[in-house]
Amino acid sequence: MAFFLEEPMLELEKYVQKEIKIERVNFECVDLKIVQDLVESLEKMLVLYPEIKPFIHAIGTRPFLRKCIDEIEIKMKEEATLEELTQMRQYLVQKESSNNPMMLFHSYMDQGQPCIMFGLEPYLEDCTHQELITTIKNIKKRNSITTVYNPSVIMYHEFGHCLDFLLSVSYDTEIFCAMMQKGIDPERYWYTGSELYADAFAEYYANPNADPICNKVVQYTNRQYHRRFVRK
Repeated sequence: MAFFLEEPMLELEKYVQKEIKIERVNFECVDLKIVQDLVESLEKMLVLYPEIKPFIHAIGTRPFLRKCIDEIEIKMKEEATLEELTQMRQYLVQKESSNNPMMLFHSYMDQGQPCIMFGLEPYLEDCTHQELITTIKNIKKRNSITTVYNPSVIMYHEFGHCLDFLLSVSYDTEIFCAMMQKGIDPERYWYTGSELYADAFAEYYANPNADPICNKVVQYTNRQYHRRFVRK
């Protein structure tokens, strides 16, 4: 994927809209190299999991996602959906001091179909590619699963959450048992299982030499994905 025009960020946004088929896209104020990593890893995920593509309605910064919600809300009539959108907006207007680089939003339905947004958190607006790598390493330093810290890891992680939302797999017995074999405390997994699941999913795709636990997690996820979306 190469971009040679005068406005590379704008070209990236157009690329995501045209080639990846996500209608609402905004990468304003985020480092170009970070965005390139995120786009390439998202594209890789959607090649591997193409049935997820129709559910992704937006990717962008908080101000951009607030505008998206305003546009969506005008068309919505279901009270439950309007309440979910209100909750999303309330989160997006908070002044977040966290160094969390990215979030997944999946809490509204459109005509019975789940709608997903990837949110680029404020931290990304002020950091370089190298600073982000350092931040990911600091966030994951007590994590026994993550060993790769490039920006693609955060996209793979959030995509893992996306699959977990659609398939509800992170607390399935097979994955729980695999995590116990890794030595993860059962009580810890009870409270943070979805995060550990997403970490294992991300590590599998970011690291060719990932721990076997990551392979077990992804293989199980893929079986559930095929049962839900591929087999007829």
